[in-house]
Amino acid sequence: FCMWRSTGFRHREKEVREKIPGVYVTSSVSHLLEIGNAEAGKGKTLLKLLKLLEISPEEAMAFGDADNDLDMIRSVKYGIAMKNATEHLKEAAYHITDSNEEDGVARKLQELFL
Repeated sequence: FCMWRSTGFRHREKEVREKIPGVYVTSSVSHLLEIGNAEAGKGKTLLKLLKLLEISPEEAMAFGDADNDLDMIRSVKYGIAMKNATEHLKEAAYHITDSNEEDGVARKLQELFL
């Protein structure tokens, strides 16, 4: 993790990727840059778990609210963004549900399964 006092660091994501090969770079909040192994990340981890559980990505659902959830919601058929998610995540989502504060995950699950 790298933290800045200002919010003007997002342009450094590309710089980090170029200078440090084999890293995964993302962010969940404006002052935090998350750096990890390229084989890590929510999307790859979810796909690995689904494979172990013998569930296809076409049958799976994932919820997210920040850019660090982008790979995860793209890795399954039903990637769902919260209403309070970043615009980037909303654009990539299959569907947008209520915000975290409005119990969006629970409401969507109730809508689908009850």
